[in-house]
Amino acid sequence: MAKSWPVFLSLFELIPNTDQLAFEGDAFTFQCRVADSKSNVELIWLKNGQVVDERIDSQIVTKSSNGSFDGNSLHVSSLTITALRSQHSGKWFCHVITPHGNDSKSVNLMVISNNANYCPQTTTSDNKVSEAFHCINKRNHQK
Repeated sequence: MAKSWPVFLSLFELIPNTDQLAFEGDAFTFQCRVADSKSNVELIWLKNGQVVDERIDSQIVTKSSNGSFDGNSLHVSSLTITALRSQHSGKWFCHVITPHGNDSKSVNLMVISNNANYCPQTTTSDNKVSEAFHCINKRNHQK
């Protein structure tokens, strides 16, 4: 992959845009949207820095479309994992390549195995708030 350097884009978003927790067997979709004055834009999906090849993982399906946004060319790419497995955990990137430069956005995805029955409670607190976080038992998860 060519060297990346930031480029100004009128729109560049990765949905979801925060780290995600999902269950093994569920479907999961990322969407990347880029608007640029040039129509020569390429979107590439990466996982842990490696280009995603849907020919290698039959659970991954990508789709692309084009349109317009605020007078610019809009490029949309979706990556769907039809049945999550533990090996889908990692850092997922949408990498955009334009004639003026490249940029990336990323989200961490953690897939909880069907074998994960419990984990310890985690509590965080400061002088104003105390919150407890619990793992979810797969047997209680509703699709």
